Amino acid sequence: MEQFAGYVIDLSKAGIDQQLNKPFFGKSYLKFGQCVIMMMSFFQLGGILGAKYAKKCDSFAQAFLGITRENGTITIESYFNKINKMIVDDFDLTSMNVFSYILNAYKQDIKYSGNDENFIHEYFIKKISAGVSMQQIQLFALRGASIGVTHPKLIKILYQNTHIKESEDRYKLAVSCGLNIPEKQEIIPYEEEEKIDITEFLEYCKFYCPDLHDVLKDN
Repeated sequence: MEQFAGYVIDLSKAGIDQQLNKPFFGKSYLKFGQCVIMMMSFFQLGGILGAKYAKKCDSFAQAFLGITRENGTITIESYFNKINKMIVDDFDLTSMNVFSYILNAYKQDIKYSGNDENFIHEYFIKKISAGVSMQQIQLFALRGASIGVTHPKLIKILYQNTHIKESEDRYKLAVSCGLNIPEKQEIIPYEEEEKIDITEFLEYCKFYCPDLHDVLKDN
């Protein structure tokens, strides 16, 4: 068995490495806008997998996040419940998509009082280190997992609110303007995305933590 840190940590390290801007002089960095895309992806991933493995949250938390009950004084389930309560008390997730949640949660974290448009203009071009990016990605993966474990229906609603088909005219306009998107819209249903995420997660577990894989594979 290879040593493992947790799916989120290993996967986000690889993702950051691929996107890291490496100038000839000065430190490597990501732009905050790049980080937001990864925060969205890992939040969604955490939510989908958390919903799937809610009844095995101790094993899931260890394989996905690298955390165990021994790391703290409360159970993993209580930990997830506590985080989830803070989220649902502050946000009406049924009316949001993943992007709007990430944006507003981060603004709340840094106590930013301006509107979304100003925030995007001010922050999305800012340079941040790989270490700070990693912290934010892990934080939102944890938040997604917490919602998935405790309120799986909310994750599905967030997913469906996010993956909405654009009107054909607007999509064709975006393609004609040169955006790097497929010529035809491809909306992956929740159930199909869930299968992809579970397969990749279990492949990781089988290689890096086979004991946990044996617990999770028959969920």
